[in-house]
Amino acid sequence: MTDVGDPDLTALDATALQAFMDNDVDRFIDDIVQMRKAGQTPPALYDLQASPHPVQLGQMSGDDNTGGASVVANAKAAAKAIDQVLNHHHEAFTDLRRELGNVITTMLKTQGESLSGIDGQKFLTAIKDYDFEMNGGSGTGSGPASAKV
Repeated sequence: MTDVGDPDLTALDATALQAFMDNDVDRFIDDIVQMRKAGQTPPALYDLQASPHPVQLGQMSGDDNTGGASVVANAKAAAKAIDQVLNHHHEAFTDLRRELGNVITTMLKTQGESLSGIDGQKFLTAIKDYDFEMNGGSGTGSGPASAKV
């Protein structure tokens, strides 16, 4: 059996997959949620994209002659784009967590205590929604099953 403290993810091992889900995937999802949480100091990117003043330029922020309006518009666009990437990763890792749980449950029913006899293609098929999300919604999966954050 694999040491849970240092899982070997090169082989399909139920204990290692569960530890990976509980320790790594969950922590990554929590970190993304924290980065996107409203009302933070400094503000989250989600807040900046909707802010009328994402940068402090005084009266220049609405002035096209000084380029201030472009700076504000570009700051909002950049914040929105980065926040969309974070949201995309949140969806993908939420799918990964759900699908790894399904893999562990379903495949252990047929394989007993070890997943070593599972064909690699069956495993990849089982986590298809994660692949779909990580490929920008254009992968081989059937599409996202979870709602947006």
